[in-house]
Amino acid sequence: MHTTNSASSRALAVLRRNSTGDDVRFLQEQLNTVKFFRPDSKLPLLANDGIFGPITESAVKSFQTTERILVDGIVGIQTWSALFRIVVPITKYASNVHPFRVNFAPGTSSAVLGNAVIRGDRDVYILWARTGQRMQLQMSSPENNAVYDLSDPVGGVLQQEARQGDIILPMSHDFQTGYYYISVGGTRGNASYQLRVEIV
Repeated sequence: MHTTNSASSRALAVLRRNSTGDDVRFLQEQLNTVKFFRPDSKLPLLANDGIFGPITESAVKSFQTTERILVDGIVGIQTWSALFRIVVPITKYASNVHPFRVNFAPGTSSAVLGNAVIRGDRDVYILWARTGQRMQLQMSSPENNAVYDLSDPVGGVLQQEARQGDIILPMSHDFQTGYYYISVGGTRGNASYQLRVEIV
């Protein structure tokens, strides 16, 4: 995968006890978001401190138990995929979800993201944005079979199976800023793609 020089994009890390940093903070936020989608969830409300301590580990194990996946307290592809199937409902039928964080360089607002996905998998790009901003997307694929879905911070679908879009991020009483999710997959077979994203 590659990006232009105006942004960085990287896969979310494999996380475990004693991990620290932005990816842990993101994990904690997403586990807290599960309670929005599943009010009966027994997950504890986590401090958003970026430290993978015993409480975060316990929450991960509880989540893994509920999702019937390997209960090891480690957040790898299986746990990230299960988490994204809930937080980004449009991905719920994906075999695997590969999440990437996108950070624009200071003073810039666009990036070209590129990768290839195998049939049934989805790449999910996570971007921070504010309601009222304009997001422009343009997909190209040599096989002409890559599409994207755009979801808002509470799982609402803003665009589905699109190849291009120009959308003002809608206002909501639930949030003013948050993570937006661009989920990329193939309409048939494997798909390679480039996706240009601009937020203004």
